[in-house]
Amino acid sequence: IFVTFETEKAQREVLSALTVSKYNVAQNNTKVLPPEHLFRGSLVLDVAEATEPSSIRWQDLEETLFQKLKERIISYSLTLAVLIGAMILVGEELQKDIGAAAVMIAVFNIVLPHILKFINGFESHPDEGTYQASLYVKVCTFRWLNTAIITAIYKPFTSTIAESGSSLILTVYAVLMAEIVTAPVIHLADIMGHLKRHILGPNAANQAAMNMNFRGSAQDLGNKYTSASKVLFLCFFYSAIFPACFYFGAVALFVAYHTDKYLLMRSWRPLPELGNAVASLSRLIFFPLALVALAVMSELYYSSYPFDDACKTEAVVTATSKYFGNHTLFPASGEAPVNVSVGVGDTIYDFCDEDFLSHLRTLLRFFERDYSSWLTSDAQDIFEFIFGLYAVVAITLMVVFLFLRFVLPSFMETLRGGYSTKEKDSGKLFSDQPRINAYVPQVQNPHFPFPLITCEKRNTEARHIGWVDPLRDHSYYELSSDIAALFEDQEDDPPEKQALSLVQYYPPSVEAPTPTHGLSDQQPIAARFDEQSYGSVEAKGRTFSQAGRSIRRLLRLEKS
Repeated sequence: IFVTFETEKAQREVLSALTVSKYNVAQNNTKVLPPEHLFRGSLVLDVAEATEPSSIRWQDLEETLFQKLKERIISYSLTLAVLIGAMILVGEELQKDIGAAAVMIAVFNIVLPHILKFINGFESHPDEGTYQASLYVKVCTFRWLNTAIITAIYKPFTSTIAESGSSLILTVYAVLMAEIVTAPVIHLADIMGHLKRHILGPNAANQAAMNMNFRGSAQDLGNKYTSASKVLFLCFFYSAIFPACFYFGAVALFVAYHTDKYLLMRSWRPLPELGNAVASLSRLIFFPLALVALAVMSELYYSSYPFDDACKTEAVVTATSKYFGNHTLFPASGEAPVNVSVGVGDTIYDFCDEDFLSHLRTLLRFFERDYSSWLTSDAQDIFEFIFGLYAVVAITLMVVFLFLRFVLPSFMETLRGGYSTKEKDSGKLFSDQPRINAYVPQVQNPHFPFPLITCEKRNTEARHIGWVDPLRDHSYYELSSDIAALFEDQEDDPPEKQALSLVQYYPPSVEAPTPTHGLSDQQPIAARFDEQSYGSVEAKGRTFSQAGRSIRRLLRLEKS
């Protein structure tokens, strides 16, 4: 049940009075609330502040925990398969042609998120904010792997700072140039958008079909956040060996900003009001993880310099040494042979594995004070210690931050509950707003330009729906009218009373009825309080997936 109040004051009073811990809700502990606050005198309701009406996914509200778990297993299994397949393809191309691999990475960063969006569609989410957050996790993980990590895995360790064309630094440079040039060009081309507007639209059978081709391309906020985070992560990951990546990254972000701004104003369709779920996830988890990557990778790259797998020994070349004389080296890469001369007194180097990815122990080297023998100077020793200490501090702060920000609040909410807010009461009234959305159940259908209204409306106004069709009235999209027409010959009540939700509007001029016991499911919650004007919009009943389920459903409250 969703309830919209006439004033923010009434909403906050209800939330303060009815919000209890998750544990007490699960145990139906009636002792934590006064008897008059119990639903039907015996039930503790799960009360929470709802997200914006336009972001509610009505068809997913009543999925069971088992169904959600099954959907998550399928979704993440398919995502893992896509990640592995993309990494194999990019890795093989990196060993052949850096330029082609950079273009492939840029194309994959544009195309594969659409596949991940299709996979994410298997999951049920109560609102668009959590749906976009789930998509953000998948796409961001893929783009971080595809853009930065896979390059470090597949490139030979000794070619990290090599002068040859297969150098890791040149590969990172090629990837950044692809983000500056290739990705914006593909976005601006908007091939499907032009196809719909210039070919499919003008040749449509009717006006409604033509309008659907002019709606613009659908975009995902989670996908857009990952576009910025992948560039930032790439720069942090390789900044120790390629400091210029910050300049190229700034240009890439500048170009992406203006490209998206142009398309948002000219080509893309509007996004629903999603709340701050994606922004919070990006700001509180992924950006701190990027800082941890900066600390750890800087320590590892500084400790591995000069990336030649050669450790200096105390021995020197003598006249009787087998290394003394002139030699011809044949590079394994197939490049031209190199002539070298080894003389008396030259230092002898032994092979040693400097690659921090080859064994686990070197990944934890910053916990040790006895640094490896390949460090070339005291300055490198000092820098390695500083970055090692920085990495330890960054990881520790990250773990403590995640615990205090997410784990502890969730634990306290489960055991204690309660409601509080720092937002100031605006004093505005719901009924005074010329256009404001109410919780009217709607479902998107690809064959209709506007959502289908899956509820029975009583005394509601057009301004509560959230959209206006210039060609047809809202009744054209109401499923209750279709159901009533199909069953008009039946004597019993039409099926919409059992299958569809009920949306009831109580204007401020109408006095709310007084409950007979506790909170009745037939009266608005606002009737519990001494307000001069109670006006509210109440959505209750069942959607298609909710039909036949228990009356103990989630109660959601939203401010005006």
